[in-house]
Amino acid sequence: MNPLRDRVMPLSEVIEIIGIGKTTYFRMRQRGETPAEIRISPRRVGVRRSELESWLKQRQVSTTPQTPNDAS
Repeated sequence: MNPLRDRVMPLSEVIEIIGIGKTTYFRMRQRGETPAEIRISPRRVGVRRSELESWLKQRQVSTTPQTPNDAS
């Protein structure tokens, strides 16, 4: 994989892409519901782009309405 494609993104960028607030992100993190993070430095963490993309795909909600099976 191209290293630029799988770069480590800072949490501020991850939160912006996900489209949620910081507080919501940190609550989700406490529950273990966020993508795996990488420690960049003692006070900084980020997420690999590939990890974020995978996480987003797993969380996709189907927009197709579910209909009960009709008994014919």
